[in-house]
Amino acid sequence: MLIFHDDRCDTARLGDQLRRELFDEYVQWADSLAQRGIYAGSEALTANDRAKTVRKRGETLVLDGPFAESQEAVNGFITVRAASMDEATVIAGECPSLRIGWAVEVRELVEIDKPPH
Repeated sequence: MLIFHDDRCDTARLGDQLRRELFDEYVQWADSLAQRGIYAGSEALTANDRAKTVRKRGETLVLDGPFAESQEAVNGFITVRAASMDEATVIAGECPSLRIGWAVEVRELVEIDKPPH
């Protein structure tokens, strides 16, 4: 899984034209991954100011904002099929948002057995 990080998760600061360009680049990139047979899905996330965090400390607390007090925010992900971590990092290096300073975290998915019925 490739997880996209931005230092502020504020795409409005990019301006309309750059946002459209990046969106088009993402569509093209996803299409190229699909053509190579390695695209497994993706989603974008809303901005931090629309996030909620739920914690349990005796009582259930619902807090505004992301789970961590961090300058960096997760703003989307794409799942790819890669034979190795090395291959996944090469794929991550193609991510369009790298050119504007975002980071791409590469994580392996762990297959969890389904519980018995």
